[in-house]
Amino acid sequence: MKSFNYFIGLMFVLSAIGFTNSASALDMNFPSECPNAAQDCADQICADGGGTLYIEAGDHVLGPVSLPGLPPFANNLLALCSNFSVKGLPGSSIDATGSQNALGAPMISLGALPFDPVRRENVEASHLTFHCDDHPTCAFAPVAVLGADGVSLHHNVTHGFSQGLNTVTSNDVEVDHNMIYGRGAGNVSFGINLSASGFPPFLPAGDPALTLTSNQKISGNIIVDTSVGINLETLLDSEVSNNFVLRGQTGLRVRGAVDLLVKGNIIADLDSAFDGGFSTAGLRLSSVDDSKVLGNLIADTTGGPAMHFANSNLDFEIARNPDVFTNGNANNKTSLNLFLGYDPDACGDTVENNIAKKGYCFSPPGDDGSISDGGGNKFFLNIAHKH
Repeated sequence: MKSFNYFIGLMFVLSAIGFTNSASALDMNFPSECPNAAQDCADQICADGGGTLYIEAGDHVLGPVSLPGLPPFANNLLALCSNFSVKGLPGSSIDATGSQNALGAPMISLGALPFDPVRRENVEASHLTFHCDDHPTCAFAPVAVLGADGVSLHHNVTHGFSQGLNTVTSNDVEVDHNMIYGRGAGNVSFGINLSASGFPPFLPAGDPALTLTSNQKISGNIIVDTSVGINLETLLDSEVSNNFVLRGQTGLRVRGAVDLLVKGNIIADLDSAFDGGFSTAGLRLSSVDDSKVLGNLIADTTGGPAMHFANSNLDFEIARNPDVFTNGNANNKTSLNLFLGYDPDACGDTVENNIAKKGYCFSPPGDDGSISDGGGNKFFLNIAHKH
């Protein structure tokens, strides 16, 4: 498993690169100030207490990373310190060829180590353009952030990755105004993946530091040709607004949320024939409570409903946080949405006449005792027209 290898390898990194709490800031340019590798600049910035690494005009590989205790990286960047930004200057782009590595790490790693008790703060990746022209040789994601508070990923463009942008166990996250192009039909890919932990084998149930995130804001992104446009896991007090998701199987997938606002998104042209490994729905929610779905347009969903309230995952969000998430979706308000063009007879794996005749559906109870309707869900002033 990539995440397992990533965990094992990164445990050795901290001793190699170090970080400080200095208030100073150092700005450096790649490749003019570190022609051999972007890592050389990143190491200096982290040693100085933080700053900004600027990617200059031109199409670049980031170059090698060689750290004690780790296999060599051919085309990567590990900046595991606080107060670090990496920004693209006009005319810059990054070639991800060769960024795949033995640890399964992303091309650019920001934030902390797995289970490092010292969390990082204030990390940013912006105005970067990545292209993956040879998928088997590319890292799973161009940018991933682990264990950081205060994360900003904005105005980036990514092409052809398994995950466009990724955060793990990070809080106060803003992901906005990115353009993400996935791997297309027949392949599994996520546009934006914000998870509470990428390391399930080591996950103690109920530990909020490892299993919950809060204040995630995903807005103004354009996501095209992904199996799942936006994937969210076990989060509190968060918002998904004004995004445009086009072509795929699931527009927004949520597994465990309280006080989530889903507002003003446009999700269109979803099809079970996309064959990306997921059920088809504009919105797919499980264990979502006390949340609002307002003013979204979900159009042309073939082989599924516009909105699917799915059964809770008893071995996932319920097992992780039994005191936070309930079995079923409960006390949610869904109003002022347009559900235009959907399959009224499909609800996940269930095919039943008019099960989703109003554009939304609840899964039948599972054999394991899981349910989709926890009660108290209300629907107002939605407009629904089936195919």
